[in-house]
Amino acid sequence: MIERRDVFQAIADPTRRIIIGKLSEGSLNITQIGEDLNMSKQAIAKHLK
Repeated sequence: MIERRDVFQAIADPTRRIIIGKLSEGSLNITQIGEDLNMSKQAIAKHLK
């Protein structure tokens, strides 16, 4: 079970909030998100875990 604390910790990161906002507008793959944020696929994958 996911604790509320875990959710708040996850969304405390500004990059994760940006990713959540982008995904709320439509489907994107890791490459597209990485290009938008000028980040590597590995860095984006870490934020999506």
